[in-house]
Amino acid sequence: MKKNIKRYLSYVLGVILAMGLGLSYAYAVGANDSNAFVTTTEWETKVAQIEASLDNVTKTINDTNMDFMMNGPRFQVNTIDGYENCLAKMEDSNLNGVLHYSNQTNNLNRYPYKNDLFLLDTFDGRQSIHAVYWPIGDQSYNQVAVREKFAFKTNEPDIYVVLHVYDPGAVMFYYVHVGTYPIYPNASSIPARTLTFSMDKSIWKYYANSGTDQGAMSRTNQYVYYGRDLGTSSVYITRSSNATGSQGAAYITRTSDASKYTYTLEFPAQSNCIRYVAVTGAWPFAYAGLEGHKLGTAADRVIGDPTASWGPSVAKVYSPMKNFMCLKSFVNGEIPIINE
Repeated sequence: MKKNIKRYLSYVLGVILAMGLGLSYAYAVGANDSNAFVTTTEWETKVAQIEASLDNVTKTINDTNMDFMMNGPRFQVNTIDGYENCLAKMEDSNLNGVLHYSNQTNNLNRYPYKNDLFLLDTFDGRQSIHAVYWPIGDQSYNQVAVREKFAFKTNEPDIYVVLHVYDPGAVMFYYVHVGTYPIYPNASSIPARTLTFSMDKSIWKYYANSGTDQGAMSRTNQYVYYGRDLGTSSVYITRSSNATGSQGAAYITRTSDASKYTYTLEFPAQSNCIRYVAVTGAWPFAYAGLEGHKLGTAADRVIGDPTASWGPSVAKVYSPMKNFMCLKSFVNGEIPIINE
């Protein structure tokens, strides 16, 4: 019994000395196996077990804690009901009222431009708080803030369709080229183009009509508006027929089979954008593959105008924060490529 107690004390002391101070077995326990309470083999086995246990603990923390998953300290976001935790007012002509008014009775708390906040992933692994910029104090029925952003590879190499989803009844499609801009010297040189992309049904769920699969849509130009760079940097959209854009020459088709949805977008010449503002069903899909991934937010964007001549480019990079291959033009902001 006494020998076992001494053996365990040797383990404890040895572990503290060896792991805490980096000392060897011989120093911690004794070089002579014949006189030691713990032999070299027993010692090495026990240390390996302890190290494996510590690795498992670290891995569990890293795999389940957002702070570690995102490679650094992150905002822990929660939903707050009521005014218990109003943030301080930050009123500035450039910030545009970034945070809430701290006064609980101030009516400006009700305005969207004081409350529509989102997080921007920055290039160095941090996050910052931004606000949706509403051009007027209130939000009309037709104005909708962007909900998510992402991209799909298409049937043409190095051309990607970027989507801004505002709500199920409003979506923006536009395509970008990987490479240095300008892609075309002027608008008149932009050719007509038909692009297709597919969506795996195992991760894209059709949420309308009680979840039944009614995702096909015949070729249409109803509620379809086209143009060049139709506000691709904007974080809100006007969901109405009289907003910017022309109608009549751009078409959208959606097919559905057992495993996938396929979109066909027909862009007319001099256009790289399509705005679809159907009353319902413009984008009736929810992405169900977000475990370990993030979609783009309002601040994520890439260059939209293919005639832009001020030195931009579109690169394809891996984002550890989004955990996707992404399109990138600026220091901050990445558009995840869903199907690559």
